[in-house]
Amino acid sequence: MTHQKPTYDELLQENNELKKMILLNNTTDTKIMKELAENSNDVFWIRTDDEMIYISPSFEQIWGIPCEEIYKDPQIFTKTIHPGDKEKILKTLQSDQFQKTGHFDKDYRIVRPNGEIRWINAKALPIINQEGKIIRRIGFARDITDQREIIEKTGLLAEMLDIAPNSITIHDEKGNFFFANQKTFELHGYTKEEFMGINLFKLDVPVSAELIKERIEEARKNGSVSFEAEHYHKNGKKIPLEIFAKPVKWKEIPAILSIATDITERKKIIKELLEAKEKAVASENKIRSMFENSLTGFIYFDLEGNLIEANPAVLKMFGSPSLKASQEKINLLKFESLKKIGFDKDIYQCSQEEAVISNRKIYTS
Repeated sequence: MTHQKPTYDELLQENNELKKMILLNNTTDTKIMKELAENSNDVFWIRTDDEMIYISPSFEQIWGIPCEEIYKDPQIFTKTIHPGDKEKILKTLQSDQFQKTGHFDKDYRIVRPNGEIRWINAKALPIINQEGKIIRRIGFARDITDQREIIEKTGLLAEMLDIAPNSITIHDEKGNFFFANQKTFELHGYTKEEFMGINLFKLDVPVSAELIKERIEEARKNGSVSFEAEHYHKNGKKIPLEIFAKPVKWKEIPAILSIATDITERKKIIKELLEAKEKAVASENKIRSMFENSLTGFIYFDLEGNLIEANPAVLKMFGSPSLKASQEKINLLKFESLKKIGFDKDIYQCSQEEAVISNRKIYTS
């Protein structure tokens, strides 16, 4: 005897009868079914492989398609699967495992008629007859779009924190760590498990640890605080850090967010610059002393003959009481005593040829 596929009107009538049974019966099971089918935001359905027997009203809210349409075409479930997920979902539905057990539990995307993409979690369970054959399936679907967005944003944030060049931590006022990024573990030389078991008061060198409570109080008072501190590396070496800290909430618990920058290289460069400056000052002082005390005259002037610097030996030759007096009264290219010995010509030759001119001449002041 050939089984004749029910018409749409017959399926609709069966659906209405099922709804009446759910709504009118007064048993515990049917009350649960009523609550699930009519009041839940989740979609509930009963179907065979080819026929949709019942679909709850929430289907229209999630899929954006009238319930009547899926009675006409039960394949709407698969037709609306996002192209990026369709292959893997159909592969599951066509697998021997699904055909044998009837169990299904997957997250995937659907595309609504208006083009909007929604994430759903769909589950299916078999209804088996006395012969052990699957005669129907019941299913549930839940819109998990919001949860997926939160998970994706949280995952992206976590990834961004882990690739950040700074150490980022969250801890309570007692120094217990709630969170630390990958840079923190690398900076201190610990594994994640090792670091999360360390207390901030032990991680800080004693001088820095003594100021933790004071700095937390300052952060709470002013909204944030910046300071320098030192932490211990796993190998015992000290790590100089520049830290920015501000109060936050961690799962409703008052906490401190800290962003620390390793300033080891900066400290090294500053030290080298200070040492270089000290050496330059010392060298300058030595040269200045030689300049001031030399019996040989040293003079520094521009190409116009204006005197810029001269040591005491030169001033003595000029018969001048001071450098300032010489600058006011003497132009080296016009000074008669120097012109008589050809000093102006020597200077002109030096500037034109960019050569060293050496002469011995008798100068009378």
